[in-house]
Amino acid sequence: MPCSWNPERSSGAAVSAADMNRLGIEAEVAFRFEHKVIPRERPYNEYEIEAAITALPAIETLDTRQVDFEAVPVLDKATDFLSNGSFVAGTQIREWRALDPEDIRIRVAVKREGDV
Repeated sequence: MPCSWNPERSSGAAVSAADMNRLGIEAEVAFRFEHKVIPRERPYNEYEIEAAITALPAIETLDTRQVDFEAVPVLDKATDFLSNGSFVAGTQIREWRALDPEDIRIRVAVKREGDV
C-alpha cells in the first residue's frame, strides 16, 4: 500500500487534520544530538553524552502511514497504527539538566473548523 509522510515543522506551525488519514497528538520532551558522537574504543560517559544533546518541547502528530487505512489487512493496521505523522519542534533548551521535566510547558492549540 502507498504511504504518506509529513516532515518536521518548526515551533508555531499549523498542522491541518485534513492532510492526515488519522489524527492523534502527543506533547513530549524530545532530545536531539547537536553534534556527532563518533564511535570510539572507550565508551562515552554520561557527561559527554549530555554535553552533546539539547532538550526541546515538541508536539508529535500521530497518523497512519497507509493512504487508505481501512483497506489494509488487519496485521498491517496493528503494526502501523498511529505512527508518526509529523513532528513540531519547539525552541531548544540548552540548559535542560537544570530543569525538572515537569516544569517544561508545551502548548497545543486545536482550532476546529468554523472557530475564529
